Amino acid sequence: MNSKSGNEKILRIYREILEHAFSDSDYWYLIGNDIILDELLNFDDLAWSEIQDDLSNWDSNQLKIFTDALLSDYSNSHTEILDKRLKLNNYIERSLK
Repeated sequence: MNSKSGNEKILRIYREILEHAFSDSDYWYLIGNDIILDELLNFDDLAWSEIQDDLSNWDSNQLKIFTDALLSDYSNSHTEILDKRLKLNNYIERSLK
């Protein structure tokens, strides 16, 4: 399955996940999660809505990586989007798994 989004903000996250899907947990812990969260900081309301719609096109491994990032903020520098991250994670848990 592949992203069907035309939104570059969403595609940057999707490409990051694709490029490092099989990287070890150190990559995601030290770098990858922050890259995804940094991208989410740039989301407007439209992008938040569009990513929710697009997630049904992602495979289970891609969703796992993404949900791990949504729930991880080791640097504690993405708290301003915490509510949106949790809502998106709840949507994934209820609708896509």
